[in-house]
Amino acid sequence: MDGNVKLTGNIGIVKAKIHRPIEGKIKTVTVSKTPSGKYFASILTEVACEKPSTSEGKIYGIDLGLKYFPVVTDGEKVSKYDNPKHLAKHEKNLLRKQKKLGRKQKGSRSRNKYRKVVAKVYELVSNSRQDFLYKLSYKLVS
Repeated sequence: MDGNVKLTGNIGIVKAKIHRPIEGKIKTVTVSKTPSGKYFASILTEVACEKPSTSEGKIYGIDLGLKYFPVVTDGEKVSKYDNPKHLAKHEKNLLRKQKKLGRKQKGSRSRNKYRKVVAKVYELVSNSRQDFLYKLSYKLVS
């Protein structure tokens, strides 16, 4: 795991950031490209593992809403988490960049380059939403 991965076929050796060791037998590798131009590889492996044990803990009720994203209750206490409007935070920046993209000539190289700039803003919004959901689910589980 020196940061290089050898792929079969005509591709050869590719640099990669590997976040954790690959365990088990590799079944498939799916390479995908985001609209902002980044490549990702999803590796499906087969690993023998035991069935996870069920825990006997508290039961929580979660209600998803608009003003408060989740309202969580455990029978005694009600917790409200504000809805972080991620798109609204980046709306001014996004509108300015979309307007500039709209002025570019269709099919030109500069329009294609600037399309990636707009895609990066959308990717930023998407990543911040995903980060919020990961942190919230971790907080609810622990």
